[in-house]
Amino acid sequence: MRRTYAASLRAVHGRWADDHELVEHLLRESREFAGLWARHEVASPAGTRKRFDHPLVGPITLDCQILTRT
Repeated sequence: MRRTYAASLRAVHGRWADDHELVEHLLRESREFAGLWARHEVASPAGTRKRFDHPLVGPITLDCQILTRT
């Protein structure tokens, strides 16, 4: 999952002026992220399924779509 997140970040990196600050921070603070970033993999963040176990309602499954600003 972390590999997918890093690849998704690379897909949208550079769209906004402060993107470089986030990546620089992650590179400084996480060896794992630095290794994943160095792979230069790109993935399109389309959507995902999330599962929660709500204490009153019980299991909930949500199909999520990732929206980005342009």
